[in-house]
Amino acid sequence: MLQPALFRGKEQEVLDLCLLQPKKCVVDKPLVQQELGLSQSHFDKICSVLLDKCYKRIAPDGGLTLLNMLSSKMPALERHFFKELALEVELHKTGSDYLCSILELMQNNLPVVNQDLEVFHYIGKLFQQAATNNELQSAKVYTTAKELYLRI
Repeated sequence: MLQPALFRGKEQEVLDLCLLQPKKCVVDKPLVQQELGLSQSHFDKICSVLLDKCYKRIAPDGGLTLLNMLSSKMPALERHFFKELALEVELHKTGSDYLCSILELMQNNLPVVNQDLEVFHYIGKLFQQAATNNELQSAKVYTTAKELYLRI
């Protein structure tokens, strides 16, 4: 069972005001900033902290679990998927099995309109680089087939 999230002070106030915004609508940042007397940078920082805390709640281990959640269970958050993906790659999680799992998530979970072929191609190149000499030919065929599938 999930423990209650611990939001304090302005975090809780920002969250409360954002939740009052109409559903499926972009949060009116200037309104929330004005209401709480926050600068844009302070508001963005609070939102970043809130997002990180929410991620820890839904996927405590982060990594593939979080990427899976963002790509399949929360399709409206595809931009967050790509940001988290960039962070994962930046943290040098570039083993071939890990990269193969990311390619599978991207192909199978993201709606076609949210696919980014450049990112897919980049992850495919990293996957090929992580492959051993014995696996390289298979990795090339695999990534080429996956890209072709996405293009169709």
